[in-house]
Formats: sequence, structure tokens, C-alpha cells
Amino acid sequence: MVLAKPLIDESLEDVRSAGRILLAQVNAARAKPRMCGKQPFPSARPLSWNTTLETAAQGHSQSMASENYFTHRGFDNDSPADRARAAGYGGRQIGENIAAGQRP
Repeated sequence: MVLAKPLIDESLEDVRSAGRILLAQVNAARAKPRMCGKQPFPSARPLSWNTTLETAAQGHSQSMASENYFTHRGFDNDSPADRARAAGYGGRQIGENIAAGQRP
């Protein structure tokens, strides 16, 4: 999770802390077997923080904040996969979630 500084709650001291809290919550959920309808799913391996992807996401987040746009495509039309590769990520699959306007 990456937060654009101009948009974050000023009470959040460390922009990484929200992402790390969310990661811990996701991993706690992944540790338990789940059902989706009648389909059982076993527990899943925990995810880990990836600083390369953090760098790519932070750049896009800051660009959206400073250029006042909100889309998966960058200001120069790059995709999430383009940004991840440019940052040095060698994984095969890339996904991105963006959100704005949430309030506690």
C-alpha cells in the first residue's frame, strides 16, 4: 500500500505504517482456510513487502497527486507493469489497486 503524501491523513506519522498494517491483516486472513460458496480453499502463503514495487507505486501515487489525475495509466500512459519493470521488478504478473476518498 502506498499513500500519496498530499492526500494522507496528517495524523499518520509514517506513510509505510498503513501499508504494513494492511499487509499484516491480509497475511492473517491468508493463514486461515476459507470457503467461497461451497468451494473450500486452503490457507495461503504469507505475502511479503517488496521495496521495488513500493518505489514504482510511490512514484505513480505522487504523480497522480501532483498532476491531479486518478487512473491506472500514468501521466505518460505507462501501465502498472511498465512502472514495475522500470523500477527493476522481474515478476511475471502485476496488479494494481488504487482508491481515494476513504474516511476512517
